[in-house]
Amino acid sequence: MRKIILFLISFLIGLTVFGFVTSSVGINEIVRAFSTFPVEGLLIILALSLLIAAVGIWRLKFILKTQGYNLSFLKIAEIWFSGFTISYFTPIAIFGGEVFMIYAIRKALSVSWEKSAAAVFIHRVLDATIFFPFLIVGLFTFPLLAGNFPKTKVIIAGSVVASIIVFLLIVFYIKTFRKESPLEWLLKPFGLNRKKLKNKKGGALILGAEQEIVSFFGLKKKQMWQGLLISGLKYLLILLRCIVLIYLFGGGWSLLKSLSAYGFFNLATLVPVPAMLGSLEVAESLVFSGIGMGAHIGVAFSFVLRSMDILFSLIGFLLLIKVGMKLIKIKVIEFIDRIISNKSSLFFG
Repeated sequence: MRKIILFLISFLIGLTVFGFVTSSVGINEIVRAFSTFPVEGLLIILALSLLIAAVGIWRLKFILKTQGYNLSFLKIAEIWFSGFTISYFTPIAIFGGEVFMIYAIRKALSVSWEKSAAAVFIHRVLDATIFFPFLIVGLFTFPLLAGNFPKTKVIIAGSVVASIIVFLLIVFYIKTFRKESPLEWLLKPFGLNRKKLKNKKGGALILGAEQEIVSFFGLKKKQMWQGLLISGLKYLLILLRCIVLIYLFGGGWSLLKSLSAYGFFNLATLVPVPAMLGSLEVAESLVFSGIGMGAHIGVAFSFVLRSMDILFSLIGFLLLIKVGMKLIKIKVIEFIDRIISNKSSLFFG
């Protein structure tokens, strides 16, 4: 119940901000921004978005393959899209679907709990390793273009959030490169250690997953560098999408403008509102005002990106129903098997 209340509060805040931004900029101005936008441009953006999703699915498939599971791309895609939908509508738009993905990979694809949890965690670490440098570069590229535009507070706030997570990533990589336990470092402030964790419910699973994670990373580990290259490709494609989209809105071919728009897009995903509602419009209207293209172009830019996310969420919702039905079926079969097993043990005493 508490989670539902928090979701509703964050959703209402996001909706209020969304309404305020769109009304402040003006619906007519936003419509005018699309007046010169070519229809075929949407097809180009859609193609790039599908390619970005395909690279994300490929990365998860690659990670599972390194763990000994060479699974179907389409089956992994079902779980990836389902996880995307759950994450998109949670208070932080890039996190939230991980628990479902771990469970679905374990049950629907018959991967062990340890390797399923490790695969999803590695998937996110590789993502974050490229995500945050782009965020930081984007935040510090903006002042080069914005001149006297008021941006100090935004950059400071974004930099603080990014710096904390980058610090945690650096600690994680140092620990794994040394084959030390990053988990133990995180547990120490809470007065816990590996021995205490092992005695807790699910502790053995967490420690088993950590072992799989540590074995994936290492300066001499080929799979880590391959995973980072796949992540780099994904984020270069997202940057390319921003470059193309700015060009289609009449901003020319500009790497610096695109880096700024991209960096603030990444920042908007960290704001605790579902579907980046309002936060994306605020971030992009701020950027496009600063770079001289106008807040209305920024809101239109955010609308196009949001339309891609909503489309993928709808695909994910349909696949979530399909995967969910499969998981329910598996659960029912396990329940029946458990009843039969218990009856058999009673009968044979």
